[in-house]
Parts: sequence; structure tokens; C-alpha cells
Amino acid sequence: CSAKTLSKYSSSTSGWRSSILILQEPSKIKKKGGLRGTVSFASLNAHNNIDLSRRDDLWSLYFVILDFLEEKLVWREVKEYTMDEVKDIKTRCLKNPEKHLWQKTKNLQEVKNIFNYLNKLKYVDQPDYGYIKSNSSAFMRTINQSSNNSHKSPTISQICTLVRLISLVSSLESSKQ
Repeated sequence: CSAKTLSKYSSSTSGWRSSILILQEPSKIKKKGGLRGTVSFASLNAHNNIDLSRRDDLWSLYFVILDFLEEKLVWREVKEYTMDEVKDIKTRCLKNPEKHLWQKTKNLQEVKNIFNYLNKLKYVDQPDYGYIKSNSSAFMRTINQSSNNSHKSPTISQICTLVRLISLVSSLESSKQ
């Protein structure tokens, strides 16, 4: 994105230096965005060469969440799928998630809430990261409280990674205000 820079944060840990550039608004939509990222977790917009925005980062996070929850991501089943085949499979799955996407997570309303929220986001929309975080926390509580769930609970490492991702996104968003 080539947007106005609010601030730049740097931290140094054990000799490693990382910087995060905080952006105020997404850049203007380009006619062709090109695929960036991992095909398995890329948003459908990336597959369709539509310029990417914050919503697409959240779609990628959503696919990671489903993977953590051991949901069957059909497009990951065969390594030899072409990018066009992955795009077609994702399109089918996202058009009818009840049938093609939510097998193990069908009883987790929060997973559906996040999906429905992401589906409504437009390129220029500023996502409500708090909504994503609260729904993620809620389904993690549900999973941990359920003794007879239909899927294997995520590992502690996966939960910590998920919480860090959501916290990072949320903190970046709140620091802009």
C-alpha cells in the first residue's frame, strides 16, 4: 500500500530488528493486483488478480484459523492442483460454506460470524479487528469448554500463534486512532 504513514515502530530483541509501518488508509484500487502470498491461504481476490486490501489479510487469517481447527480445506488436499483449480475450488467452497467448508466447525457460530463479516467487507473498508478478535476468543472458549467436540482442539502453540496474530492486527489498528 502506498498510503499516508502515521508512525513507524521499531523494536530490538536479541539483535533482531523489526519495523512495522502503520498505514492510515489503503492505496487506490489497481486494475490488476496479482497473486501474492501462499496459494492455500490467499484470498479469492488474490486468485482473481483483484488488488488486495486489509480484508484480504483477514481472509488469509480466516483460512489459517480453519486450518488450526483442522477444518478440511479441500483445495489443500492435492499438492498438484493448479492455481486455477485452487481458485475454482475456493469459489465453490465460499459460495456454499455450509456444504463445502464447515465440516468440523459447523456448530461454531463465531466461525460463521467471521465468515459473514468478511464477506461484506469492501476494498476501502476499515475492518473491525475487535469483532474478529472477540469472535475468535469466543470460539476458542467454546472449544476448550466442550468435552465432546467434533474436532481436535488446537494445540497450545497454535492458540498462542492465533492470539498473537489477532492481537498484532488489533494493536496496529488501535494505534492508528
